[in-house]
Amino acid sequence: MYPEKLICANERIILIDHFKRLGPDDRYLRFGYQVHDEQIEDYINNSFNIEGNQWFGLFDRGIIIGTIHVALLGDAQAEMGLSVDSKCRGAGLGQSLFNRGLVWARARGTTQIYMQCLSENKIIQHIAKKNGMMVATIDRTEQEARLEFPIVDYTAPFNDMALDRITAVDKMYKTQQTFYNNMVSIWAKGKLK
Repeated sequence: MYPEKLICANERIILIDHFKRLGPDDRYLRFGYQVHDEQIEDYINNSFNIEGNQWFGLFDRGIIIGTIHVALLGDAQAEMGLSVDSKCRGAGLGQSLFNRGLVWARARGTTQIYMQCLSENKIIQHIAKKNGMMVATIDRTEQEARLEFPIVDYTAPFNDMALDRITAVDKMYKTQQTFYNNMVSIWAKGKLK
C-alpha cells in the first residue's frame, strides 16, 4: 500500500470525512485539542490553499484510512501531522506515511522535521523515536519530536518522483483488478454472456 498525493477537490472531501470519522480521543491526539467538524473543514480547505503544504493518504476501497500532512515552514524546516484510523493501526501504515512525507520534504531541501507529540500519544512517540527523532518535553502534556539532517539530500527529488510513479502504477493495477473482479462477479451471476 503506497501513500498517494492528495491534490484535487474530491480528495479534500474524502480527507475531511477521514478526520470526521476520528473519535474525540483520536482528534485530540492528532490536533492537541478538541476540534469540531467545522474546524476540520477549515483546516483542510485552508491547508490545500497554502503553497508548501502537501497531503498524502492511504486508501482502502476509496476511503482514506491514514494520512500525513507536511507543511514547509521556511528556513529548510517542515512540520508533519499524522493520523491512522484506529481499526488499521499496528500494520505499519503510520511508518509508511511518515516515510512518504519525509521523502517529499527532503526533496524540497528540508533539513529539519518537526512533529507534535502529546505525552499520551505513545504511537507517535514510538514512530518518532524509531526514526531517530529527538523528543523534547515542552510542558507536562506536550512534547516535540525533531529530526535534523546534516546535509541536503540531492537524490531526494528523484526518490520523490519515483514514489509518485510507483503509486500511479499501483493505483492503476488496483483499478484494473477491481474492474476485473466486478466483471467476473457479473459473469458468475449469469448477467454477462
